Amino acid sequence: MEINMSNVPTVNYFDLGLHKGEEINMFLDAVKDINIKVKVYGFEAHQDLYEYVKKRYSNYPNIYIYNKAISNINGLSKLYIAESNKMEGNSIFSTKNNVDIKNFLEVESILMSDWILQNIKNFKTSINILR
Repeated sequence: MEINMSNVPTVNYFDLGLHKGEEINMFLDAVKDINIKVKVYGFEAHQDLYEYVKKRYSNYPNIYIYNKAISNINGLSKLYIAESNKMEGNSIFSTKNNVDIKNFLEVESILMSDWILQNIKNFKTSINILR
């Protein structure tokens, strides 16, 4: 029996700050038995982590990974590096309790609302999940 995919809802999953992409796996596992179209949009500001996650999901045509920070501006932002060696918890907020304010990278940042308006044509008719 063939399923008519035109009547199947689309779920857009937005992951803001991927680290190593584990939450993407958890999401995909949670929805694997549901009849929906899934598109994953992941954002990671740290270049090394971005490259790792982009390679990890390179065989998934419905997963899109971007090397950008989500911010209140379009432009450059400081990405403060977490004090641990794992880089888990990097942040554009210097007030976060686990970052070193002297250790930062300048990264491209985007305003999420602008990005969605420019890139997600089905946003108003889809189910949208933000993590």
